[in-house]
Amino acid sequence: MHKICAGIILYNPDLQRLSECVGAISPQVSKIIFIDNGSGNHARIYDSYNDPNKYIWINNNSNLGIAKALNQIIQRTGDLGFEWVLTLDQDSVCCPDIIGLFSSYTANHPETGVISPYVIDINITGLDEYSKLDLREYEEIKMCITSGSLTNIEIARKLGGFNEKLFIDHVDHDFCLRLYRSGYNILRVNRAWILHEIGKIKSIYIFPGIGKLTGIKWFLRPKHPTNHPPVRIYYQTRNLLYMLRKYKKEYNERPFYCWNKFFLSICMRVVYEDQKIKKISAFLKGFFNGLFISTD
Repeated sequence: MHKICAGIILYNPDLQRLSECVGAISPQVSKIIFIDNGSGNHARIYDSYNDPNKYIWINNNSNLGIAKALNQIIQRTGDLGFEWVLTLDQDSVCCPDIIGLFSSYTANHPETGVISPYVIDINITGLDEYSKLDLREYEEIKMCITSGSLTNIEIARKLGGFNEKLFIDHVDHDFCLRLYRSGYNILRVNRAWILHEIGKIKSIYIFPGIGKLTGIKWFLRPKHPTNHPPVRIYYQTRNLLYMLRKYKKEYNERPFYCWNKFFLSICMRVVYEDQKIKKISAFLKGFFNGLFISTD
């Protein structure tokens, strides 16, 4: 079996949710690397996970971003002799046998750079709905999120790690498309799952009466504003434009679809969320900077 460890990125985590995250993965790996991006509650977190035989800490004095933290995980785990690392967000909870399920694919798929689980967004669905899905055992996909994914450390290093220019948002997609361009693939093992939360989502219906009258399904389906803070809207906007400019071939005929979908989500946030002016400003600033950020 390949040597596998886990890495968790921290930034002011909810301690109960973090406890569930660590409790799920801890019995499955020999080491967990914590990257703390300047959490205000760092002392309380460290008191809970200070066993040097199990936990390794890298403490950043400020929030250096997701990409930097992921690169720190890749560097440290590689130096320790591990071959694969399972990366987790602080609020993601993996299934109790995720390492065992993934391990059966690490040896027989040398061209694979990342093995991903099925992601269950707890704001939208749940384990009951997931258990009813008719899914293949595994499948090749083009993009996945880093949380819950098992990354080949040697391949990640060969590609230069994660793009720190992006800081946060689309960091995972950029890495996946660089894998794709380099001839590697991504497997999603559908029997493995993580419980994940994207923002603080609430379900809303936009003009459901129109949907009932016209039968247009878009009006009948719930929409899910994420309630992200303005800074996230800035990076989401800027980095989406970066991705569409850098990966024109991979997005092919989808750039207008991607942009329209994102623009609709921005409109919903402005209408249904707080900090409307700040979020509009963050969107405009991100759009302008996204047009000029270098894609080299």
